[in-house]
Amino acid sequence: MKSIVSYVKGVAGICRMEMAPQLLPYSTIALLFSLLLFGAGRYQVHSLDHSQFASIQVGLWASVVLMAVTVLVLALGKRLEAVARTLTALAATGAVVALTNAAFRIIIFAVTPEDAGLSKMTGFLTFPLFIWNVMVFAYIFRHAFSGRPVLALALSGFCILPISFVLPAIFPA
Repeated sequence: MKSIVSYVKGVAGICRMEMAPQLLPYSTIALLFSLLLFGAGRYQVHSLDHSQFASIQVGLWASVVLMAVTVLVLALGKRLEAVARTLTALAATGAVVALTNAAFRIIIFAVTPEDAGLSKMTGFLTFPLFIWNVMVFAYIFRHAFSGRPVLALALSGFCILPISFVLPAIFPA
């Protein structure tokens, strides 16, 4: 129970950019749970305007892309010891952002008439969540690479852009 509380506090601290990802408790279960939650969050974001099958594929492939990019980037930077905690932090905070995004989309879909051009409006209204995701991922990568902010921002974009834009285009509604 204590590790669950420290995990939740750690994820909340990272989302607020107040706690280093290295302080998250190391656990294979936390890593797997974070990846599962991340995939579920990405699924939920796309389930409102994509088919069920396409949404499941987006969720699964988003987790795979997150794992691949993180391992590749940290392997190239010779920081393999940081893979588990960095990936846990990225997946957990990505899940928080994705589930927040899904909640906003549900609210927007509930209060908007059917013919109001929902995709453009939801994209506009949830853009701050995209920026928050980029900033949190950059914060995590900055800690993984010992304080290189420009590199961290570039890696964040390299990680988030395929997940947010390429995967939904590959698996259309």
